[in-house]
Amino acid sequence: MKFTGVKAEGRTGEESDFCTFDSEDVNFIVMANPTKHSDKQPLFITNFGRFYQIGTLDGLAIILEKLGFTKLDSINVVNLNNIVSIHEDLSFVHAYFKNGSYTSISRKNLHKVNHIPRKTI
Repeated sequence: MKFTGVKAEGRTGEESDFCTFDSEDVNFIVMANPTKHSDKQPLFITNFGRFYQIGTLDGLAIILEKLGFTKLDSINVVNLNNIVSIHEDLSFVHAYFKNGSYTSISRKNLHKVNHIPRKTI
């Protein structure tokens, strides 16, 4: 089984902070606090470092970017390849998917979906 983790120490905010490793590389897993005021999370101890599971949207956005994912709002990371249309009115903007589900898009991120068909409501 493969895991993707983020360095426990010495992070720079770059893609190099993330590492994919096999279960065979894990020596043990403990519960630890990534920051002084956070909840405990699994911490993977390997021979080449200590890694937390990715527990933030920002972290997921970084590792999934090459697969077509991006943050479109503060509450989501979206697969741009699966959006079928953008619905916009004066009060909201939503990205819609083939199954009818949808999520929000902040107006400051509209430039990320300029290539997708729009429907004005």
